[in-house]
Formats: sequence, C-alpha cells, structure tokens
Amino acid sequence: MSAYRRAQVVFAYTPVRGEADVTPLVRRALARGKVVAFPRVAGHKLVFLRVNSLRELREGAFGIPEPASGGRQVPAAKADLVIVPGVAFSADGGRLGHGGGFYDRVLRGRRGVAVGAAFEFQVAESVPRGPRDASLDALVTEEKARIFGGSR
Repeated sequence: MSAYRRAQVVFAYTPVRGEADVTPLVRRALARGKVVAFPRVAGHKLVFLRVNSLRELREGAFGIPEPASGGRQVPAAKADLVIVPGVAFSADGGRLGHGGGFYDRVLRGRRGVAVGAAFEFQVAESVPRGPRDASLDALVTEEKARIFGGSR
C-alpha cells in the first residue's frame, strides 16, 4: 500500500489470540529504517514506544508482548501509519476490539492512516459501533485490501 511506502513512522502490534501476524511487515519496516513503535499499556491508555528490534518486546499487560517501559515514546500525532488489530471488522471501516477502547483513543489522536489487519473471516457486513468508536481508513486481509475513502 502507498500508505506503507510513504510512512516514516509506523505503529504496529504483536499478534495474540489468533490476530493477523504483521511481523514480516514490521521486520521489513525496521530493515528499511522506518521508526517502528509498539503499544504499551499505561493505566487506561496505550503509549507507543519505539523499538529497534522485535527482541525488545517482553510479555506485558494482558499477556501481550510490549516494549520495556524505558523506551522512547512516540506520540500518536507522529504516526504516519497505524496498523490496528481487532476481533471483527465491518466492510465500511468499523472495528470491534476487545472492549477497552484502547485503540479508539489512539486512533482519535492520530494524523496518519489507520489500517486494520485481519483475516477475511473476521469481516462482517457491520459491527456494533458507539459514538466513541474510531473508524479505519483501510482494511487489509489475506484476500484483498479495502479502502474506505476517508480524507487520509
């Protein structure tokens, strides 16, 4: 995707509970000199910390690998591309997470493109959405990429 090619700062995640594995993309981004940051739970929010290697990730909150607390924080407003996990996604850019609103808060504070990473079986016609739920700009599965026509 052009959003990845243009991105200098990429927010990624480590897959858990059967989420789509974006590790190859992360390795490629690191090899190309992009700034890559992973989430760390800090209270009721996510902070993204820069990593230079996937070896820097350790088991953290909820059993999810995350960077050590001493890493350099990257504000959401600096992210060119936010790769987002989820439980289910809608064909129009909706996303259902695990219920904590962590990614919704990050997505509301971003300036870059938000792309969901999923398997095609996770895509439904619609997902429940509330007023605080953030939409995605695109969704990529093993079968296709969907662009939702936002201004990004």
